[in-house]
Amino acid sequence: TLGELDGSDHIGGAKRLVMNTELSFPIPGTGKDRSAKLFAFIDGGYAWGESAKIKATDLRFSSGVGLNWLSPIGPLKFSYGVPLRKQASDKLQKFQFQIGTGF
Repeated sequence: TLGELDGSDHIGGAKRLVMNTELSFPIPGTGKDRSAKLFAFIDGGYAWGESAKIKATDLRFSSGVGLNWLSPIGPLKFSYGVPLRKQASDKLQKFQFQIGTGF
């Protein structure tokens, strides 16, 4: 298992597969200002427990659109996605907001 707490909460896994593809493009009409860009994405992945067999049928996928903005307070990222492949027990988070950069 993935470390179930009460039958529905998972706290990680020993093995994982993560995939992400993102296509960014300038906002039409902004001229030479490249501080903001639109993007479209497709994400996929899953985490398996130590003894779990890795199966492609377990993978979840989502796609969506968003905005990257190099604001005066730092990089901001807004994204909205919808599941393409999900399970009934999945907790959806369609809108995400990020401040700063990932590493």
